[in-house]
Amino acid sequence: MGYKDFAWPSEFRFWDDLMYNSSQWGLFMYEQDWLDTEYDSMQYLNLNATAARTWLLQMGEAAAKHGLTIQYCMSHCRHILQSVEIPAVTNARASGDYHPGNDQWKPLGNTAIFAWAVGIAPTKDNFWSTDVQTGSAYSDYAIVKEKYNRLQSAVSTLSKGPVALSDKIGRSDVPLIMKSCARDGMLLQGDKPAMAVNGQHVQAAFGEGGPTGEVWTTYTTLPGQTPHAVVLAAEQTAAFPLELSLLDLQLDPNRMPPMIGFEANTTDALKVFAWSSPSSVQLHPGGKWEFQVWAFAPWDHTGTGFALIGEQDKWVPVSNARFSDMQFSTTDTEHQASVTAQGTPGEVLMVTWAHGEDGNTVLKRLVVSCTVPSNGKVAIAVARSLDSKEFRTSCDGTVAQE
Repeated sequence: MGYKDFAWPSEFRFWDDLMYNSSQWGLFMYEQDWLDTEYDSMQYLNLNATAARTWLLQMGEAAAKHGLTIQYCMSHCRHILQSVEIPAVTNARASGDYHPGNDQWKPLGNTAIFAWAVGIAPTKDNFWSTDVQTGSAYSDYAIVKEKYNRLQSAVSTLSKGPVALSDKIGRSDVPLIMKSCARDGMLLQGDKPAMAVNGQHVQAAFGEGGPTGEVWTTYTTLPGQTPHAVVLAAEQTAAFPLELSLLDLQLDPNRMPPMIGFEANTTDALKVFAWSSPSSVQLHPGGKWEFQVWAFAPWDHTGTGFALIGEQDKWVPVSNARFSDMQFSTTDTEHQASVTAQGTPGEVLMVTWAHGEDGNTVLKRLVVSCTVPSNGKVAIAVARSLDSKEFRTSCDGTVAQE
């Protein structure tokens, strides 16, 4: 092995000074890059049984002391495992380096499993939100293009790690960027990173029994409610029937309500999927341009008839960062459903509800427009009269705009 003349800080005061000074100019997350090269090139870290652990522990202790978090980058598995002792490490690069048009997004469905198992979020490297960024640092900038910026955006959001843009000033696709977050930049993500379904590993090992491309799933569970789910499918060489049991919601399928779903990359049309009729979600073949993002919402079909679809213009329509306190109820005069949304004062939210009664058809879609008040929270409610069958919507008790 070719060791090099690298140096490493052996005393805590180095990290204490670095993290303190960095926090003073506004740093909130410290990235430790090139971990593989640093470790592999330093003889002492390889020959001493505790030196590398001490190095990372001191880094983490200093970050925590000054209110910073840490991202590991280009790490070995040993670094990821060591993070179990270091609460300040919240995420780690789980992809290769980005170059416009390359496939560094692809490992995330698998690397997410390892990262999340030890309690950190996998992170995809940065990306361009538009196809051309003139004058970039890439040597081939005159011809390089990012053809799949929507896929890059979706994967970054579903990773549950930071979403990093690397656009030139004035060259950003703002609507695409906003599919990942609220107006103030708060990321709207699932409860866990999107991970490859089990069948994808079966297919890779045996050449059959699963999808012929990438199929990843994540979910959001609002307190006391059945989970909402999101599925990413990309680079399918053949059609694949997605059974709802593959969503990995950790619940008994025999007790699950029907789900109302829509494909978010190309359409917002609502469809009903029953657990009793598997293989009803057909993932079509297609490359990176024709990727699919399916979002599924549980349907209170035997009670109020309502389902919270959420923000259909986001990759994750229902997120715990946005929604809370969802309730369904029936009075003497109407069926009711409500949810509380969080945002910045003045932010306009477009929240979709669906309603149906017969168990297999969506009868009505209600898109409710609400403006977040000064306290940062708004209750968004829908109701249907038992006698007239008319719908009403409200925001904190006042009539909302549909």
